[in-house]
Amino acid sequence: MLFSTLAFAVSSFAFLAECAPVNEAAGFVVLKEVTSKDGVSKITVYGDAAKSHSEVPARGLDLLPRCGSNQLVCDNQHLADRNACTSLVNDLRDSVERVPDSPRAICGRYNNALCCVTWRTPVQNAIFDNLVDAAQKVLDGCRGDTGVSGETNDTLIGSTCTTQCLSSEMSGC
Repeated sequence: MLFSTLAFAVSSFAFLAECAPVNEAAGFVVLKEVTSKDGVSKITVYGDAAKSHSEVPARGLDLLPRCGSNQLVCDNQHLADRNACTSLVNDLRDSVERVPDSPRAICGRYNNALCCVTWRTPVQNAIFDNLVDAAQKVLDGCRGDTGVSGETNDTLIGSTCTTQCLSSEMSGC
């Protein structure tokens, strides 16, 4: 009886943690929400609570000669649903929607499965489509049965060279 009560409490806590809204205490705030191409799902842009885009200089410019190579590293932690990630990448593809000031994650929830594109440093001059090539490389190169998780290094997002991740975590990079 004690075991089943404990198991229920742990599973309830995990469910609540996944469904809980992001708050400033976690270091992220919701910067923007847009409707996905299917008209049903929502794409949410999360950013740093403490910094504005204008306070952060362009980063990684010394890496520009190799930037864009998207060196792939696969991971088995924070696996995201492959179908959700495919939907998110398709929603970002060809979108000229501007990435707002200081975002660090763009997440989509599809059929209650979360997939996030995240990056290590704040970026400048970026649009949603700038996130597609590296995310697609993770989708194609990090093959799991149903889940996907990985990062690309030396990734050019807008005018910033950084590391980009694809996983179930909004703070995955």
